Amino acid sequence: MASRRNALNQMMILQILLMTCFVLLGQCVKLEKTEDPKGLAKIAINASLAEGSKILSYVHELKSSDESKKSETSSALNDCDEEYTEAIENLKEAATTLDKGDYNKVNMLVSTAMTNGDTCENGFNDMEITSPLTKRNSYFSELCSNVLAITKLLA
Repeated sequence: MASRRNALNQMMILQILLMTCFVLLGQCVKLEKTEDPKGLAKIAINASLAEGSKILSYVHELKSSDESKKSETSSALNDCDEEYTEAIENLKEAATTLDKGDYNKVNMLVSTAMTNGDTCENGFNDMEITSPLTKRNSYFSELCSNVLAITKLLA
């Protein structure tokens, strides 16, 4: 009898815990649905901008190294310097444009920034040189893609 009563008590406690979890989970989901997509887009743009700036700094490091000055990568790195400088400008403009609510223009600017990163990578591929930026360019592209996915919800 006592063991049966303990089993029933344990089942009731388990049911209460499960119901509490479902209530808490429901509240969490409700909070996520009320998130501000515009704020998330701003965060995503800033993340893309920060990564683009890191890549540009890395390109400058590579360009200043003695090895790159003497190698065939110099031309491709110069192109990447230009491409990421433009990408950063586009992302800065995208952040300002987001505040104005012109989501189609934001998408265009972010897509252009994304293309700038791809063009950097393609410069190495066209010269049949192993790119020192492949992983960075790919990550930058993913970050820009996140912005596009978020702003698609706004447009």
